[in-house]
Amino acid sequence: MHIDMLAEGLGFIEGPVWLDDQRVALTSISHGCVYVVDPSGGPTVRIETGGGPNGLALGAGGTLYVAQNGGIFGASGTAEPGVQVISDRRVDYLVAGMGAPNDLVVGPDGRLWVTDIRREIDPALPGDGLPGQVWAVDVASASAGMVVEAGPVFVNGLGFTRDKRTLLVTATMLSEFLALSTAGCGAGHEHQSKFADLHLVAVGQHSRVHGFTVDIDAGEAADVDNPEFGVDAPELGVPVADGAVVEEDIAIRVTSGRRDGLVE
Repeated sequence: MHIDMLAEGLGFIEGPVWLDDQRVALTSISHGCVYVVDPSGGPTVRIETGGGPNGLALGAGGTLYVAQNGGIFGASGTAEPGVQVISDRRVDYLVAGMGAPNDLVVGPDGRLWVTDIRREIDPALPGDGLPGQVWAVDVASASAGMVVEAGPVFVNGLGFTRDKRTLLVTATMLSEFLALSTAGCGAGHEHQSKFADLHLVAVGQHSRVHGFTVDIDAGEAADVDNPEFGVDAPELGVPVADGAVVEEDIAIRVTSGRRDGLVE
């Protein structure tokens, strides 16, 4: 495998997304900004967000959505926790009033699904953390509804299964990969699930799981920080609303590791 360095000196980076113009946008928690990097060698654009911009998602028309954790860890300053929206390099808030949003994804219903760790967590004392939460944010009305009220400490990466009916979430401190049926979670019908509603899919044995991608072509789930953390697709049964079991092909790409550069 060949790796090229695309940019350096970007700080504590998270949430890279490919843009329609083939550039890459990513957050820098320590620099309090979003960088847009051009792999072809064009100039790097810096967009100030303040605080600790964490997860990043691409919406319609090139709009970027930022999970702003408020600067609770690794940041150079503070900001109001919530979801920020970037359009034409202008930064505004879509919603506020959250604890410490960590990651987010555009769901199949067009809403933003957001994990919220609520406050800074000491890795040495994970039991002191607050129960994690998951929100669903309606972009058109700029309103947020809580979907998971009392999840595990440090809910982190999230995404949807191929059939769009199950939300997948990582619980970093527990090294667990969890699933939640989204039946009944339509706009205006959030049901505030408990931790018990989250179905355990897999457990990492030697490393903590962070972010992931859903790969419809892969045949197994593979944690890149821990080759032993793998689940063959036929064994990865995800219950859905109608009681059927869907065999999903999922690849987990952990986002921990190098913090100061973007590689390809």
